[in-house]
Amino acid sequence: MPLPEPHSLTFKAFSPEYCQQLRSWFTTPEQIIFWSGYKFGHPATLNEFANQLKLVSIPAYAMLSADGQLIGFGQMMFDNGRCHLVRVAVSPAFRGQGYGKMLLNCLYLQGQKLHQPRYFSLFVNKKNASAIKLYVKAGFQATRYHGVLPNDNSWYMEKPVLQK
Repeated sequence: MPLPEPHSLTFKAFSPEYCQQLRSWFTTPEQIIFWSGYKFGHPATLNEFANQLKLVSIPAYAMLSADGQLIGFGQMMFDNGRCHLVRVAVSPAFRGQGYGKMLLNCLYLQGQKLHQPRYFSLFVNKKNASAIKLYVKAGFQATRYHGVLPNDNSWYMEKPVLQK
């Protein structure tokens, strides 16, 4: 399968019609936990999966190929000058090929456009070496979290927004 060219990708609000594609990326409870944490169960139905994404309350975005194939997904929460990225993922068929960097850049630009945050933050599973490498290259640093960590297997990372 030929890889989509960066110029042919679309970044837009996530629609529930993409839930089936997104759900197919995670086939075991362990993969779901690795991606989204312990509060997100391995749903039995597509409707349960969509409900757990909390699409009504947590803005979600999709990176799509020209033919509508879901390549990347991410959500953002905003508070106190912070844009917190959650449930960031790239399709298994496209991992390790630069799409994660493109997805992060799109999320970063969208977050800045909507809320002008002072910094971006996220949690990442300590065992997710490829995600950690991507986040560090994008300027995120592991730092102390001023609250209760969602679990012992996560690191909290932040990236300040460069002021113009």
